[in-house]
Amino acid sequence: MDCPRKSNQLESSRAGFCFAAAFIHLSFSILFYKFLGRIPLFNQNQHADKFMNQAELFQRISELINPQIFSGKKVVVIGVGSGGSHIIRELAKCGVSDIVLLDKDTLAVSNVIRHICGLRDIGRLKTEAVKDYLLNINPTANITCHNLDIMQDEDALKSIVAEATLVIAGTDNEPSRFRINRLCWSLDIPVLYAYAFHRAFYGEAFLVIPHKTPCYCCFSSRLGHIEPEEEQKSINYDDPDLTNQERSMPGLGIDVAMIALLAAKLGLIYLLQNSPCQMPFPPGNCVRWKNRPLDGEACNEYFDRQFWQVQGYPECLVCGTSSKKNLADEFDQIMASL
Repeated sequence: MDCPRKSNQLESSRAGFCFAAAFIHLSFSILFYKFLGRIPLFNQNQHADKFMNQAELFQRISELINPQIFSGKKVVVIGVGSGGSHIIRELAKCGVSDIVLLDKDTLAVSNVIRHICGLRDIGRLKTEAVKDYLLNINPTANITCHNLDIMQDEDALKSIVAEATLVIAGTDNEPSRFRINRLCWSLDIPVLYAYAFHRAFYGEAFLVIPHKTPCYCCFSSRLGHIEPEEEQKSINYDDPDLTNQERSMPGLGIDVAMIALLAAKLGLIYLLQNSPCQMPFPPGNCVRWKNRPLDGEACNEYFDRQFWQVQGYPECLVCGTSSKKNLADEFDQIMASL
């Protein structure tokens, strides 16, 4: 016959073991979901308190740039895909802290190879994923997200960009770039454009500064931006029916990043103008970067850089000297036909 005391001790030990096992299981489950990004790894405010001293955060660049220079300067990023996300990441590392992110898409598996965000952000809105990434660089940054289709709500877009110091056009199609161009030109707001061509073998970056440079329409025409029809379409790269050739169209992440870095530097130069840390503008209003030799092009070398001084068209519907306000409707009709 078992002793009652021993039986009670045994039951108590079993209960303790079950409790410990449940606690360990729960702890590992929480850590697992934290790893996936489903639960915040820390309280953001507590994390920010640790780095309230920006002098320490930016001490490695303090001799070149004082982050306080960017106070009162807002950067709006329209499209935070592989290009836009890289550009704003570098500007945030330089001290840009008032940021607005616009994008309507979520992060897909195929995005990860070229995007700054990773697998734990799959299925999340790109704006929210990039916001968390940037706050991990500078927790004191003021970042606002808008999950907006700019082709469907121009009034909302106008209200968002109206207070911008600089707009970054990170969209991947001509109609959206033309809309950004016309709207920002009318609001006298500079726009930074950057994109890659031919699977990112080469790309271009330039600033459109209203009344100082040509508008995007003029740049696009002068530079001969005629995209093949298959590159203009929005492609779902997770579609299992895509051919291997179609899947490879976006290009290598490292090639996209090279072009984005050039664009980020142009944006930084603009934001630093008329400050003690200002940098000279490059010798030309457009820079073309070639990652590798390309058949049919003048350059047959790796890492070739060219500066061009692009001229505007006097008859341009947006920036031309003969432009009139009543031409806006005609412009919209042209864009709608693209």
